[in-house]
Amino acid sequence: DNDGLWTSMYLGGEIFRYAVTKDPEALQNCRESLDAMERLYKLTPVPGFPARSFERRGFIASLSDPERWQPSPDPEWDFKSTTSSDEVIGHIFAFGAMAELVDDPDLKKRSIVLIDTLMSHILKNDMYLIDFDGKPTMWGKWNPKYVNSFPTNVGDRKLNSSNITSMLQTAYHFTKKEKYKQKALELLTKYGYYENLMRPFSVLGRAGKD
Repeated sequence: DNDGLWTSMYLGGEIFRYAVTKDPEALQNCRESLDAMERLYKLTPVPGFPARSFERRGFIASLSDPERWQPSPDPEWDFKSTTSSDEVIGHIFAFGAMAELVDDPDLKKRSIVLIDTLMSHILKNDMYLIDFDGKPTMWGKWNPKYVNSFPTNVGDRKLNSSNITSMLQTAYHFTKKEKYKQKALELLTKYGYYENLMRPFSVLGRAGKD
């Protein structure tokens, strides 16, 4: 269901491998994986919105979750929609690691462009990840109305605050665009995300039975 996330995890591993060993095979694996990650962004009709996965045109009926698949503007491909927050976090992790640790100028540049592309989409859409239908995906929500709707003892409130502020900080670090810094500060100070982050786990409700 999360081909982009699993590719991100693989890509992260190969980035670390290359950073330590300088093995040309690891660098080639990084290059090919980044090619695939870029395609996730190119095959959807919404600028900055990454697909979960992609497949050659014509196989939707035989794929898992066929209702989640949509035809791409590119007539050769279909893409999987409903991209989640987990997926997005994996993308930022891999792109940030690439920009930080890989000494190939082209790969660094492309990774930073992808960070900027994704985070610009989230900022433009009021801290939501907007799908092909113009609506937020089920889990792609970092807007204060959503995050702070959880009771203070629910872990999602702390987790979502952590995720979006770290993604914004990563975007600012690599792009130096003030819009990311200012949005992070706004969420932290005006909308209580700092308080959410600092809330100790001891006050969060337990998951399931003791």
